[in-house]
Amino acid sequence: EYVIGVARLIKERLHILSEFTSEAAYFFEEPKAFDEKVIAKRFNAQAATSLKAIAESWGKLGDWTAASIQTAFESALTVTGQKPGEVVQLLRVSLSGVAGGPIIWEMCELLGQERCVNRLDSFLSKHEPAS
Repeated sequence: EYVIGVARLIKERLHILSEFTSEAAYFFEEPKAFDEKVIAKRFNAQAATSLKAIAESWGKLGDWTAASIQTAFESALTVTGQKPGEVVQLLRVSLSGVAGGPIIWEMCELLGQERCVNRLDSFLSKHEPAS
């Protein structure tokens, strides 16, 4: 069922079936590399605070659906003062390693709550924000 969900989310990005492995790798294992251009452009102290707030908010969610994930994301940003557009691509990179992909809230729902929170925590522990 999980693999079917992954296929449903990434089918628009595939041109040939052999691309499945590379396009879907982050659904099966934690990213080993991260889009450094996005990190250089978006990862600063305020973004780190936002990612921590998002991880905390997501960790408390009882209803792990795309809608509740997005709402919790937006609520966390009201506390940090950042706009969604300033954080969402960095959030995607911290979860998947790549800047593009399926709708992020659906991606998170499929990845699962524990995996998303753990990946955010892992990203934050491995990267220092730009000053």
